[in-house]
Formats: sequence, structure tokens, C-alpha cells
Amino acid sequence: MTVVIVTGFWLIQSEDSPLRHYFLYHTAAMGCVSIVNVVPLIVAFVAGGNVHQPSEIAFFIAAAAQWFALSYLFGRLIFPDDATR
Repeated sequence: MTVVIVTGFWLIQSEDSPLRHYFLYHTAAMGCVSIVNVVPLIVAFVAGGNVHQPSEIAFFIAAAAQWFALSYLFGRLIFPDDATR
């Protein structure tokens, strides 16, 4: 799931994305993704050292870590360990 989400973020936000020109004029998806990814964006700003140009690699690593953790916690809620086996 993490790979799918990070690939989707790349398609929506990256300057090298083949869908970049579409999302320049259709900004709703970019706005939603930006709101959801505030924490990875802050990490990218700190790692990049420049407030105007966050590190893209740091953003993708932080987003992958965020979504892995959320997916793991969600999976644990759905499929809890059965300690009474």
C-alpha cells in the first residue's frame, strides 16, 4: 500500500511526473495531498535546508514512513494478534 501511495504522490506533485501539466490546472487533488502530507513536508523542509525548496527525496522517504506506520496501525486494528491461541 505504501508503494501505491508514494507513486500516487509522485504522479501528483513531482515536476518530473507525466501528469504534471494536468494537475497544474486541476488543483483539487494537489490541495488534498498537501493537507494530508504536512508532516512529511515539514521533514523535507528541515532536511532540504531551504524554506523555498524542500528536499524531494526526504519528502518521499518521510511520506513512505508515515503511510507505512498508518497502514501498519490500521492493519493491527483490523487483524489483531490472537493471544489466546
